Amino acid sequence: HHKALLEELSALGVTVPAGASIMEIGFISGGESIVAFERLGFKGAGIDYFYDGAFDSNHRYKEVQRLTGTKVRFVPGDLTQRTSFGDEEFNFIYSHQVLEHIRDLEAAFSEMSRILKPGGVMFHHYDPYFHPMGGHSFGTLDFPWGHVRLDEDDFARYIETLRPFEAPHALPWCAGSLN
Repeated sequence: HHKALLEELSALGVTVPAGASIMEIGFISGGESIVAFERLGFKGAGIDYFYDGAFDSNHRYKEVQRLTGTKVRFVPGDLTQRTSFGDEEFNFIYSHQVLEHIRDLEAAFSEMSRILKPGGVMFHHYDPYFHPMGGHSFGTLDFPWGHVRLDEDDFARYIETLRPFEAPHALPWCAGSLN
């Protein structure tokens, strides 16, 4: 998938140089995506805030590191704050199904701009409104994009009534993490 994406960008005149540094936003799934960029010859790094601490940040990506021997730098952190990444560190910033979960997009894009090299590229993918992956996180209801259709009171009532096992983590996460 990543190779095809880079080829499509190249066909549009957007080139990510060989050996470039790539940063991926959101690696809670384990970081396999960043490792794929590394296997294509890029220097990889990623940042994830693990649903505001609702999930163990030391689990799956460490297993991916062990199994693959990757040199990818995985950084737990919040992209809406100043990160540990250097100014103009990355040639390419990538995200897949992440932006819709960032409440303070202005702060996130400000930080991305700080760490992106001049002439660098950002590529962000998110699923359209009625896409089957429209609801792809815990606490996002059982229908696509439910987390953006209900007001906060209706959402809280739904979670507390029908999904009480999620309520302690889902309510604070949704209140502070969804855009």
